[in-house]
Amino acid sequence: MGDCKGIIENYKDYLLPDGSTRLELAKKILLSEIIPTIDYASNITVSLFYSLESTEKPREIVQPILHKGKNDEQLKNAIKGIAIPHETGGTPITDALLNCINRLKNYSDSDRKIILITDGEETGKKDYKIAAKNALKVSGISCNIFIVGISLKPEARIKAESLVKETKGEYFHLETSNYNKTTIQNKLIPLKSALIVDTVNKITSTKIEEPKVEINKTHDEKSTPEKITALEQNVSDNNKLLNLISKQVSLIQSGISKQNEEDDFDDENLIVRENRQLNEKVRKASETYLFGLLKKKFGERIQWMNENGESGESYDFKVLDSIDNSIEYYIECKGTIGKEKVFYMTKNEWSLFLKNSSKYQVYFISDALLNPKEIKIDNLMNWILTEKVVPYPTRNRKQKAERIIFTIIE
Repeated sequence: MGDCKGIIENYKDYLLPDGSTRLELAKKILLSEIIPTIDYASNITVSLFYSLESTEKPREIVQPILHKGKNDEQLKNAIKGIAIPHETGGTPITDALLNCINRLKNYSDSDRKIILITDGEETGKKDYKIAAKNALKVSGISCNIFIVGISLKPEARIKAESLVKETKGEYFHLETSNYNKTTIQNKLIPLKSALIVDTVNKITSTKIEEPKVEINKTHDEKSTPEKITALEQNVSDNNKLLNLISKQVSLIQSGISKQNEEDDFDDENLIVRENRQLNEKVRKASETYLFGLLKKKFGERIQWMNENGESGESYDFKVLDSIDNSIEYYIECKGTIGKEKVFYMTKNEWSLFLKNSSKYQVYFISDALLNPKEIKIDNLMNWILTEKVVPYPTRNRKQKAERIIFTIIE
């Protein structure tokens, strides 16, 4: 899946407040933030670009550090080993982008991305925005360009933002004046999220566009190689979706956690007060209401796990198959005394969902004590992908550890 190009500009000898160079910062960004995010990519190429000073004409260099790499020790060691070039005098962004586009055109069926990390603007008379746009048009491929700008001047930033907009990528700005590890991590959360969401959208749009083929199943029918390949691809895509969505939720939770740190919350002393008696009352009322609905629908096939008190299971109901008594559905009940459409999942519930996404349902019961109304989330994975359920709150909240918060948008 995918072909990603990471290109690092030569950062000369500009120092950060901690005494390191901007090239070292770029390497850290790749190693700690970007490469782990795109570990699903089948082809990762990292290139360094710079211009060598000359009395006649600067010599523009685009140096591939590693081609067709993967998220492994070879790639990490190659990035760590990048040395600062000397006697440099320019920023050949055009040449770097054209080099990447030329490589990417060999992967016409892939999810293609270019991630440019730069602290300068194009030197000379070249215009990388026009050059990249024309090159993509001539090559006949689409490619999302993402740019991380390190202390770019306003003119350079405007050009970068314009290019990423045209290629449906995004621009992310870092200032070295207030540089520290936490700040950089916070600033790059949207980049990592954008990379994940872009890939998820491409996978899901492809699955939607694929024509459905009617298959008559008989005992004598043999699976053709084409059917086997299609099934294997479908399984592979579903596994990637699970991995990417899990990453996305982790990013959002990380962002909330880091925001809490910036807001001076003391994690050691933070207490989330709960009314346990009320919580139990709401749980019992909402599950009793839902059991009545499910009993009418499934009859004796429905089992209420907490009918006689908390069972300790990571789900509240299960529906058994009428033939072999295997579990057809796991059903989670989420109740509230108000009308705000927010619910939490524990880490165990989240794990169960990821492993059984095709048969995991959630029923949200609002106003559980007085006038219960249900919302059926028949497939939580699909609701997340279509953004009918989002893994973040719409207002500030304190929450307990090992909880994931969801908001129903519909």
